Amino acid sequence: MTADAPDFPTELLRRFYLPFCTPSEVDRVLSPATAADFLLGIRAQYIADHMRVFRYFRRQRALCSRAYSLEDCFPTDHYEIYLASLPAEDRSLLQRVCYGDVYTAEADGEIFLSPFGPIVTISGSLRHFLEFGHLAMGAFYREVPLDVRFRALIIALRVMFGYESLDFDADPRGIIDPFISEQMQDSISMQMQFIVGHEFGHYFLGHLSEDQTHPAGRRAALGQGTEACVAYNTSQQQEFDADLDALMRPRLSNELRGIVINATCMWFGMVELYEHARDIIAPMPAWRRSHPSARDRHLRIQSTLRNYLSNDFIENSSGIIRAVDFMREKLTEYLSLHIDVFETYGSMYLSDEPNTEWRGPLKVDREDY
Repeated sequence: MTADAPDFPTELLRRFYLPFCTPSEVDRVLSPATAADFLLGIRAQYIADHMRVFRYFRRQRALCSRAYSLEDCFPTDHYEIYLASLPAEDRSLLQRVCYGDVYTAEADGEIFLSPFGPIVTISGSLRHFLEFGHLAMGAFYREVPLDVRFRALIIALRVMFGYESLDFDADPRGIIDPFISEQMQDSISMQMQFIVGHEFGHYFLGHLSEDQTHPAGRRAALGQGTEACVAYNTSQQQEFDADLDALMRPRLSNELRGIVINATCMWFGMVELYEHARDIIAPMPAWRRSHPSARDRHLRIQSTLRNYLSNDFIENSSGIIRAVDFMREKLTEYLSLHIDVFETYGSMYLSDEPNTEWRGPLKVDREDY
């Protein structure tokens, strides 16, 4: 094909996506007709723009022993488990909402109105933030050295700031004891479900109604410019309401709801440390903040839903706050000397020294992964 061929630009675009998309998925990305197609385009665009992520998905396709699709590379368990806990009428309402994980620079959840309807997305990098955040703050069957815990916190925060490369599967940041990893998983799963429920809560509570939305742009596929979508106007009260809706709408036993509430409080503890680092690195005036602080959300949940929490759970919530306060002090001191750590893109590890208990063997970029 020559450069003067009529379909040359389209064919060039296809070549960006074919290493990690199927031909039919490329067609959907370039000519979206549904919300699911629009979501697929968001996924493909980020992968094509970020070489390390591109290499990871290209390798996944090469290693796949079954029928491959990019969509199948994104887990859906946190959506499915949360949906299964809802009353039938609520599940019916959510049939109008498209949802799925994405890779984005922003490690958070989002709901927005695409040209094809509402879409809920959660950044896949949140799992990495939660894993290393748990390692930093959690209590485990064995002692985790303080220096390892603190480096885990820095990795988690770098994920949130968008400076940590998202190639964790190819280049692990260290060796986490499998028993410790297993201890984290139930809590991480509940936290992911809470984030799902929080975004669905905005939909249930009417926060996407016309009087609470404004036009916004979202970059479409490579070369396709910016497509119009609608974002909702957030407010602190809306965030509180969506938090409570995410916790109270599911049909759960009181005991299980108490466990979910405590996992959610741990999530807010991690977010509070991110907010603390953000306020040092790039402070934002209070009047520009649409979300209440993580500490306020934590305490609002604890006070509003206290009837679902036993004394042990109350003590656990207080323990989370103590752990956050301890780490905040360490973080303040660290950032006064090492703010450059949050200005450099790449990878950080649980230990500087390779071939150690928490680091494992040294891996060389482009040779080992």
